[in-house]
Amino acid sequence: MDKLIIEGGQRLVGAVSISGAKNAALPILAATLLSDDKSIIRNVPALRDMSTMLKIIRNLGVKVEQDGDEVIVEPKGYKKWKAPYDLVSTMRASICVLGPLLAKQRFAEVSFPGGCIIGPRPIDLHMKGIKALGVKVKVEKGYRLEWNEPDEDKIIKILVDEHDFSEERVEKMLEKLAKKEKHQKGLSSFFKS
Repeated sequence: MDKLIIEGGQRLVGAVSISGAKNAALPILAATLLSDDKSIIRNVPALRDMSTMLKIIRNLGVKVEQDGDEVIVEPKGYKKWKAPYDLVSTMRASICVLGPLLAKQRFAEVSFPGGCIIGPRPIDLHMKGIKALGVKVKVEKGYRLEWNEPDEDKIIKILVDEHDFSEERVEKMLEKLAKKEKHQKGLSSFFKS
């Protein structure tokens, strides 16, 4: 087992740069699909999951640029609604594109997410919330969803049995777009309770 041996007696001095959090950055990147405007996300950590999410977004026809820890996403005009299996199957957080695709395109096709070494992590709460919004769900080697007419009465409040931030984020993204609210205050408003 590795260990740190610290010999004290000296005052620590200096500065440390803290990278962004993966579990915050992934749904924020997915949420950029909701807008037609350019989004600039800073302090994005340099991790494989970030690279995978950017590949998924690019594959949907969205312009993505990355310069160090800054990512610029310009989704205006993208029309695709299928997230590629070879990417989605490698990362659980790829399910975060489901809500924005469905809200923006009214269709979404996303395979079962993968990539979790700690075992199965079901996304049934995603499906419960999405079905509560009136979405038609077909399960066939993944999820194929269709949302013809959002019902604002159903969108008012979605209750979930357990508190899982990823399900809550997907539902909030759907809710925001269905109500056609302007996103002037930035995407961070999606993630505040």
